[in-house]
Amino acid sequence: MGFRGAIGSTYSLMPAVYRQAKTAMEEGRGQEARDLQAKSVQLVDVCFKYGQGVGGPIPAFKAILQELGVPVGPARFPMATLSKQKITELMAELREVGFFEWAQE
Repeated sequence: MGFRGAIGSTYSLMPAVYRQAKTAMEEGRGQEARDLQAKSVQLVDVCFKYGQGVGGPIPAFKAILQELGVPVGPARFPMATLSKQKITELMAELREVGFFEWAQE
């Protein structure tokens, strides 16, 4: 089991987590890699939740990148930008699951 590389839409949101997971797999620390992957799944689940009705998770990804200081601009048609209220709720939920700590690792 293993991989050489991957392509993912959430890598820019928490690159350190993905680097750590790849290293853990390469070094045979499978449980650590699974634990790190579980963080990814939490992030994706939250983003899909907030993507309902706006065209998918990309508007949530963009809101997160903006929060992290990356000026990515709004979602483009046919997607919609999250409302200020939804962004506030999204950020609160991400803080609750520890995302901002993961993103800084």
